[in-house]
Amino acid sequence: MNAPDWTPEEWTAAAAVGTFFVALVALIVAVVQTEIARRVRRDQARPAIHVELQLSEGAFHGVDLVVRNLGPTVGTDVRLAFDPPLVSSIDQDAAGRRISDLAFLAEGIPSLAPGGEIRTLFDALTARRTEGLPERYRVTVSCRDARGKRQPALTYVLDMGAFYGLRATQRRTVHDVAVALRSIDKRLRTWTVRGRLGVWAQNDSDRMRAELGGMNLTALDQLNVGMHPRQAEIEALLGREPPPLRGLTAGVRSVFAWLRRRR
Repeated sequence: MNAPDWTPEEWTAAAAVGTFFVALVALIVAVVQTEIARRVRRDQARPAIHVELQLSEGAFHGVDLVVRNLGPTVGTDVRLAFDPPLVSSIDQDAAGRRISDLAFLAEGIPSLAPGGEIRTLFDALTARRTEGLPERYRVTVSCRDARGKRQPALTYVLDMGAFYGLRATQRRTVHDVAVALRSIDKRLRTWTVRGRLGVWAQNDSDRMRAELGGMNLTALDQLNVGMHPRQAEIEALLGREPPPLRGLTAGVRSVFAWLRRRR
């Protein structure tokens, strides 16, 4: 049948079929886009538990094991599985425990909030290589979301070898600030008067009056007139001329008293 020979009813039926197929394709595209958007939202909303090794800020040549949640939602029932089993050259601490005995490694983490972090000293670079311990681990992380739904497992490779041979850099961190503050606090504790810190402020004139107000200028002072670079200022601050000669012994005593005040 040729197209020009179609009846109006046939043209209407063909148009309806074409509309149906266009609507079907649009529906399929909409469903696919909706599913993609749903998956993106689900992936963006799920917890993202990340495990890595970092150079320690508090221990020389130390490496920290760090577990953090980089996702926007809380992660629950976080479990870490290491292959080979985790060992450290600093195992057997004062309590006789190994690093694998730590609660968050042995029993898991009940919950880890968004941005939350758990960190522990893992090992010392030099000691680990000396003892010939494994330098590479594969860690598998499993967890649940806030509704208790099991999330896809994530696998990371931890490589201690990446830290060997690094060129030294000097980087000040909050740890250095804390050390400096402790040093300042220790020094301030030694600056005490009867158990309390005494601090006062004076201008130069007030300081000289405090030092010289109760001191008599004696014969030795008169002999040294013009030798002290601030003699004229001293006499002006006292508001009087040097007193008469009172003996060399009294002058030496006054000079020593003045020197003690100057310390």
